[in-house]
Amino acid sequence: VVLQPKVKFSLKQQEVRSMTNCGITVLQMKVANVFAFIVTLFFNYISSSGLISPYGIGTISRKHPTSITPAGGAFAIWGYIYCLQLCFIIYQFLWPKATESVILHDVGFWYISTCICNSLWIIIFVQGTTVAMFFSTVTIFCLLFSICMIYVRTECWRKTRTNILENVVLDIHFSMYGGWVTVASIVNTSISISTVWDATPEIATICGVLMLIVAFLLNIFIVLYRKDPVWGLVLCWATYYISVKGKANDSIHTSALVISILIGCISAAVGTFIVIKLLRGRKSTQDEKIEDPSNKSSHLLVEETVVAENVQTIT
Repeated sequence: VVLQPKVKFSLKQQEVRSMTNCGITVLQMKVANVFAFIVTLFFNYISSSGLISPYGIGTISRKHPTSITPAGGAFAIWGYIYCLQLCFIIYQFLWPKATESVILHDVGFWYISTCICNSLWIIIFVQGTTVAMFFSTVTIFCLLFSICMIYVRTECWRKTRTNILENVVLDIHFSMYGGWVTVASIVNTSISISTVWDATPEIATICGVLMLIVAFLLNIFIVLYRKDPVWGLVLCWATYYISVKGKANDSIHTSALVISILIGCISAAVGTFIVIKLLRGRKSTQDEKIEDPSNKSSHLLVEETVVAENVQTIT
Protein backbone atom coordinates (compact mmCIF):
# COMPACT_ATOMS: atom_id res chain seq x y z
CA VAL A 1 0.00 0.00 0.00
CA VAL A 2 1.42 3.32 -1.06
CA LEU A 3 0.50 6.12 1.26
CA GLN A 4 -0.13 9.37 -0.54
CA PRO A 5 1.45 12.34 1.19
CA LYS A 6 -0.98 14.88 2.57
CA VAL A 7 -1.28 17.97 0.42
CA LYS A 8 -0.32 21.04 2.38
CA PHE A 9 -1.63 24.31 1.06
CA SER A 10 0.68 27.27 1.26
CA LEU A 11 -0.44 30.36 3.11
CA LYS A 12 -1.06 32.11 -0.21
CA GLN A 13 -3.15 29.19 -1.50
CA GLN A 14 -5.21 29.21 1.71
CA GLU A 15 -5.83 32.93 1.32
CA VAL A 16 -6.97 32.41 -2.28
CA ARG A 17 -9.33 29.61 -1.18
CA SER A 18 -10.79 31.79 1.59
CA MET A 19 -11.38 34.60 -0.93
CA THR A 20 -13.52 32.40 -3.18
CA ASN A 21 -16.50 30.10 -2.74
CA CYS A 22 -16.51 27.29 -5.33
CA GLY A 23 -14.42 29.56 -7.52
CA ILE A 24 -16.79 32.54 -7.07
CA THR A 25 -15.24 35.76 -5.77
CA VAL A 26 -16.98 38.03 -3.31
CA LEU A 27 -17.74 40.61 -6.03
CA GLN A 28 -19.27 37.95 -8.27
CA MET A 29 -21.36 36.73 -5.33
CA LYS A 30 -22.66 40.25 -4.72
CA VAL A 31 -23.57 40.70 -8.40
CA ALA A 32 -25.31 37.29 -8.39
CA ASN A 33 -27.33 38.36 -5.33
CA VAL A 34 -28.45 41.51 -7.15
CA PHE A 35 -29.50 39.51 -10.21
CA ALA A 36 -31.40 36.97 -8.06
CA PHE A 37 -33.24 39.77 -6.22
CA ILE A 38 -34.27 41.42 -9.51
CA VAL A 39 -35.54 38.08 -10.87
CA THR A 40 -37.68 37.60 -7.74
CA LEU A 41 -39.22 41.06 -8.12
CA PHE A 42 -39.83 40.35 -11.81
CA PHE A 43 -41.78 37.16 -11.08
CA ASN A 44 -43.77 38.96 -8.37
CA TYR A 45 -44.75 41.57 -10.93
CA ILE A 46 -45.72 39.23 -13.77
CA SER A 47 -47.68 36.98 -11.39
CA SER A 48 -49.98 39.89 -10.56
CA SER A 49 -50.19 41.03 -14.19
CA GLY A 50 -51.60 37.70 -15.40
CA LEU A 51 -48.67 36.69 -17.59
CA ILE A 52 -47.98 33.42 -15.74
CA SER A 53 -51.56 32.49 -14.96
CA PRO A 54 -54.99 34.13 -15.16
CA TYR A 55 -55.02 33.94 -11.35
CA GLY A 56 -53.05 36.06 -8.91
CA ILE A 57 -51.71 34.90 -5.54
CA GLY A 58 -54.60 36.57 -3.72
CA THR A 59 -57.14 34.98 -6.05
CA ILE A 60 -55.76 31.49 -5.33
CA SER A 61 -55.85 32.16 -1.58
CA ARG A 62 -59.50 33.14 -1.81
CA LYS A 63 -60.20 30.14 -4.02
CA HIS A 64 -58.85 27.79 -1.31
CA PRO A 65 -59.91 29.38 1.99
CA THR A 66 -58.77 27.84 5.28
CA SER A 67 -59.61 28.56 8.89
CA ILE A 68 -56.14 30.05 9.51
CA THR A 69 -55.75 32.18 6.37
CA PRO A 70 -55.03 35.73 7.61
CA ALA A 71 -56.89 38.82 6.43
CA GLY A 72 -55.52 40.66 3.42
CA GLY A 73 -53.76 43.33 5.48
CA ALA A 74 -51.30 40.77 6.83
CA PHE A 75 -49.66 40.39 3.43
CA ALA A 76 -48.44 43.98 3.57
CA ILE A 77 -45.48 42.55 5.48
CA TRP A 78 -44.00 41.52 2.11
CA GLY A 79 -43.38 45.22 1.50
CA TYR A 80 -41.19 45.42 4.62
CA ILE A 81 -39.42 42.18 3.74
CA TYR A 82 -38.55 43.36 0.22
CA CYS A 83 -37.40 46.73 1.59
CA LEU A 84 -35.03 44.91 3.96
CA GLN A 85 -33.84 42.75 1.08
CA LEU A 86 -33.10 45.89 -0.93
CA CYS A 87 -31.13 47.26 2.04
CA PHE A 88 -29.18 44.00 2.16
CA ILE A 89 -28.45 44.16 -1.59
CA ILE A 90 -27.21 47.76 -1.33
CA TYR A 91 -25.26 47.37 1.90
CA GLN A 92 -23.36 44.29 0.70
CA PHE A 93 -21.36 46.63 -1.58
CA LEU A 94 -20.51 48.79 1.47
CA TRP A 95 -19.60 45.82 3.67
CA PRO A 96 -16.32 46.23 5.63
CA LYS A 97 -13.48 44.41 3.87
CA ALA A 98 -12.43 42.69 7.08
CA THR A 99 -15.75 40.80 7.37
CA GLU A 100 -16.67 40.23 3.71
CA SER A 101 -16.42 36.48 4.34
CA VAL A 102 -19.91 36.80 5.82
CA ILE A 103 -21.28 37.52 2.34
CA LEU A 104 -19.05 35.02 0.56
CA HIS A 105 -19.16 32.03 2.91
CA ASP A 106 -21.85 32.50 5.59
CA VAL A 107 -24.62 33.84 3.36
CA GLY A 108 -22.96 32.22 0.37
CA PHE A 109 -25.30 30.74 -2.23
CA TRP A 110 -28.19 30.46 0.24
CA TYR A 111 -29.58 33.92 -0.54
CA ILE A 112 -29.68 33.00 -4.24
CA SER A 113 -31.45 29.79 -3.17
CA THR A 114 -34.11 31.83 -1.34
CA CYS A 115 -34.73 33.90 -4.47
CA ILE A 116 -34.99 30.79 -6.67
CA CYS A 117 -37.43 29.11 -4.26
CA ASN A 118 -39.47 32.29 -3.91
CA SER A 119 -39.76 32.65 -7.70
CA LEU A 120 -40.61 28.96 -8.18
CA TRP A 121 -43.25 29.16 -5.46
CA ILE A 122 -44.94 32.07 -7.24
CA ILE A 123 -44.94 30.25 -10.60
CA ILE A 124 -46.36 27.05 -9.08
CA PHE A 125 -48.85 28.56 -6.62
CA VAL A 126 -50.68 30.75 -9.14
CA GLN A 127 -51.54 27.68 -11.24
CA GLY A 128 -54.22 26.93 -8.63
CA THR A 129 -54.51 23.17 -9.26
CA THR A 130 -54.42 20.46 -6.60
CA VAL A 131 -51.03 19.22 -7.83
CA ALA A 132 -49.72 22.78 -7.85
CA MET A 133 -50.77 23.27 -4.23
CA PHE A 134 -48.73 20.25 -3.11
CA PHE A 135 -45.66 21.24 -5.12
CA SER A 136 -45.95 24.81 -3.83
CA THR A 137 -45.89 23.42 -0.26
CA VAL A 138 -42.65 21.57 -0.98
CA THR A 139 -41.17 24.71 -2.56
CA ILE A 140 -42.08 27.00 0.33
CA PHE A 141 -40.50 24.59 2.82
CA CYS A 142 -37.34 24.68 0.67
CA LEU A 143 -37.51 28.47 0.91
CA LEU A 144 -37.83 28.25 4.70
CA PHE A 145 -34.86 25.87 4.85
CA SER A 146 -32.69 28.27 2.83
CA ILE A 147 -33.60 31.18 5.10
CA CYS A 148 -32.85 29.11 8.21
CA MET A 149 -29.43 28.19 6.78
CA ILE A 150 -28.57 31.89 6.46
CA TYR A 151 -30.03 32.53 9.92
CA VAL A 152 -27.83 29.86 11.52
CA ARG A 153 -24.66 30.38 9.46
CA THR A 154 -24.60 34.16 10.08
CA GLU A 155 -25.33 33.59 13.80
CA CYS A 156 -28.33 35.90 13.87
CA TRP A 157 -28.99 37.40 17.31
CA ARG A 158 -25.86 35.75 18.70
CA LYS A 159 -22.96 37.44 16.99
CA THR A 160 -21.85 40.98 17.81
CA ARG A 161 -21.97 43.03 14.60
CA THR A 162 -19.58 45.82 13.69
CA ASN A 163 -22.44 48.33 13.29
CA ILE A 164 -26.22 48.68 13.50
CA LEU A 165 -26.70 48.34 9.73
CA GLU A 166 -25.42 44.78 9.82
CA ASN A 167 -27.97 44.01 12.55
CA VAL A 168 -30.70 45.37 10.27
CA VAL A 169 -29.70 43.58 7.03
CA LEU A 170 -28.91 40.27 8.74
CA ASP A 171 -30.65 39.79 12.09
CA ILE A 172 -33.85 41.77 11.56
CA HIS A 173 -34.09 41.01 7.83
CA PHE A 174 -33.80 37.22 7.99
CA SER A 175 -35.82 36.98 11.22
CA MET A 176 -38.74 38.79 9.62
CA TYR A 177 -38.37 36.79 6.40
CA GLY A 178 -38.10 33.47 8.25
CA GLY A 179 -40.93 34.27 10.65
CA TRP A 180 -43.34 35.13 7.86
CA VAL A 181 -42.38 32.15 5.69
CA THR A 182 -42.95 29.91 8.73
CA VAL A 183 -46.53 31.17 8.95
CA ALA A 184 -46.92 30.94 5.15
CA SER A 185 -45.66 27.34 5.21
CA ILE A 186 -48.29 26.34 7.75
CA VAL A 187 -51.06 28.09 5.79
CA ASN A 188 -49.81 26.56 2.51
CA THR A 189 -49.88 23.11 4.12
CA SER A 190 -53.44 23.74 5.27
CA ILE A 191 -54.44 24.75 1.72
CA SER A 192 -52.86 21.60 0.27
CA ILE A 193 -54.76 19.39 2.71
CA SER A 194 -58.04 21.20 2.02
CA THR A 195 -57.78 20.45 -1.72
CA VAL A 196 -58.00 16.68 -1.14
CA TRP A 197 -59.89 16.49 2.15
CA ASP A 198 -63.32 18.03 2.46
CA ALA A 199 -63.33 18.22 6.25
CA THR A 200 -66.35 19.27 8.28
CA PRO A 201 -66.25 22.77 9.79
CA GLU A 202 -65.69 21.28 13.25
CA ILE A 203 -62.70 19.19 12.15
CA ALA A 204 -61.29 22.12 10.16
CA THR A 205 -61.53 24.32 13.26
CA ILE A 206 -59.75 21.74 15.44
CA CYS A 207 -56.97 21.36 12.86
CA GLY A 208 -56.65 25.13 12.60
CA VAL A 209 -56.30 25.56 16.36
CA LEU A 210 -53.71 22.77 16.52
CA MET A 211 -51.66 24.42 13.76
CA LEU A 212 -51.77 27.72 15.62
CA ILE A 213 -50.55 26.02 18.79
CA VAL A 214 -47.69 24.36 16.90
CA ALA A 215 -46.70 27.73 15.41
CA PHE A 216 -46.87 29.32 18.88
CA LEU A 217 -44.64 26.66 20.51
CA LEU A 218 -42.12 26.83 17.68
CA ASN A 219 -41.93 30.62 17.95
CA ILE A 220 -41.60 30.51 21.74
CA PHE A 221 -38.58 28.25 21.34
CA ILE A 222 -36.93 30.55 18.78
CA VAL A 223 -37.68 33.75 20.71
CA LEU A 224 -36.33 32.44 24.03
CA TYR A 225 -33.51 30.24 22.76
CA ARG A 226 -32.12 32.67 20.19
CA LYS A 227 -33.21 35.84 22.05
CA ASP A 228 -34.95 36.87 18.82
CA PRO A 229 -37.90 39.24 19.32
CA VAL A 230 -38.54 39.86 15.60
CA TRP A 231 -39.44 36.25 14.72
CA GLY A 232 -42.08 36.26 17.47
CA LEU A 233 -43.47 39.68 16.55
CA VAL A 234 -44.11 38.39 13.02
CA LEU A 235 -46.32 35.64 14.47
CA CYS A 236 -48.04 38.30 16.61
CA TRP A 237 -48.77 40.22 13.39
CA ALA A 238 -50.01 37.14 11.52
CA THR A 239 -52.23 35.75 14.29
CA TYR A 240 -53.83 39.15 14.81
CA TYR A 241 -54.94 39.17 11.18
CA ILE A 242 -56.03 35.54 11.47
CA SER A 243 -58.27 36.56 14.37
CA VAL A 244 -59.66 39.41 12.25
CA LYS A 245 -60.44 37.05 9.37
CA GLY A 246 -61.86 34.39 11.72
CA LYS A 247 -64.38 36.53 13.60
CA ALA A 248 -67.17 34.25 12.42
CA ASN A 249 -65.45 31.29 14.08
CA ASP A 250 -65.19 31.83 17.85
CA SER A 251 -62.58 29.11 18.41
CA ILE A 252 -60.20 30.37 15.73
CA HIS A 253 -60.79 34.02 16.61
CA THR A 254 -60.15 33.50 20.34
CA SER A 255 -57.17 31.16 19.87
CA ALA A 256 -55.46 33.44 17.36
CA LEU A 257 -56.07 36.54 19.49
CA VAL A 258 -54.73 34.89 22.68
CA ILE A 259 -51.63 33.63 20.84
CA SER A 260 -51.10 37.08 19.31
CA ILE A 261 -51.16 38.73 22.75
CA LEU A 262 -48.95 36.10 24.41
CA ILE A 263 -46.26 35.96 21.73
CA GLY A 264 -46.36 39.76 21.43
CA CYS A 265 -45.74 40.23 25.17
CA ILE A 266 -42.96 37.63 25.28
CA SER A 267 -41.24 39.10 22.21
CA ALA A 268 -41.53 42.63 23.61
CA ALA A 269 -39.98 41.47 26.90
CA VAL A 270 -37.07 39.83 25.07
CA GLY A 271 -36.62 42.96 22.94
CA THR A 272 -36.53 45.14 26.07
CA PHE A 273 -33.96 42.80 27.64
CA ILE A 274 -31.74 43.08 24.54
CA VAL A 275 -31.93 46.89 24.53
CA ILE A 276 -31.09 47.12 28.26
CA LYS A 277 -28.20 44.69 27.83
CA LEU A 278 -26.90 46.68 24.87
CA LEU A 279 -27.06 49.98 26.77
CA ARG A 280 -25.31 48.46 29.80
CA GLY A 281 -22.63 46.99 27.56
CA ARG A 282 -21.93 50.38 26.00
CA LYS A 283 -21.78 52.04 29.41
CA SER A 284 -19.35 49.45 30.77
CA THR A 285 -17.18 49.86 27.66
CA GLN A 286 -17.02 53.61 28.19
CA ASP A 287 -16.12 53.08 31.87
CA GLU A 288 -13.34 50.68 30.90
CA LYS A 289 -11.91 53.24 28.50
CA ILE A 290 -11.84 55.88 31.23
CA GLU A 291 -10.21 53.51 33.76
CA ASP A 292 -7.70 52.10 31.25
CA PRO A 293 -4.22 53.33 32.31
CA SER A 294 -3.05 53.21 28.69
CA ASN A 295 -5.85 55.57 27.64
CA LYS A 296 -4.13 58.94 27.30
CA SER A 297 -7.38 60.83 26.81
CA SER A 298 -8.69 59.59 30.16
CA HIS A 299 -5.46 60.75 31.90
CA LEU A 300 -5.80 64.17 30.30
CA LEU A 301 -9.42 64.34 31.42
CA VAL A 302 -8.46 63.46 35.01
CA GLU A 303 -5.57 65.95 35.01
CA GLU A 304 -7.80 68.72 33.67
CA THR A 305 -10.37 67.96 36.36
CA VAL A 306 -7.70 68.09 39.11
CA VAL A 307 -6.29 71.37 37.79
CA ALA A 308 -9.78 72.87 37.65
CA GLU A 309 -10.44 71.81 41.25
CA ASN A 310 -7.12 73.27 42.41
CA VAL A 311 -7.86 76.59 40.70
CA GLN A 312 -11.24 76.74 42.41
CA THR A 313 -9.60 75.98 45.77
CA ILE A 314 -7.00 78.75 45.31
CA THR A 315 -9.58 81.30 44.26
